[in-house]
Amino acid sequence: MTTGEVGYSHLFRGVEVNVHETTGDGPLTLCFADGSSTGAEILDDVLTVEPYVTAAGTRIPAKVWPIAERSWSLDRMMLKLGARLPS
Repeated sequence: MTTGEVGYSHLFRGVEVNVHETTGDGPLTLCFADGSSTGAEILDDVLTVEPYVTAAGTRIPAKVWPIAERSWSLDRMMLKLGARLPS
């Protein structure tokens, strides 16, 4: 399974997601800096994220984020997220 790393406990506009493969679209597991994780999927220019609970106990509902930018470096793809789409 492809994994993506986030340097925070949650997503927000402008955050970068470091994806460990350059496969492009498809499912992945997002791993957050606080040790929590959740399922997600890249489809075209959108990242859909399943609900999860942060290490501090905050419940984060399912959300959809536009991918504002994609860049590649060796075996990694970097996604920069735009403003969250309405649910």
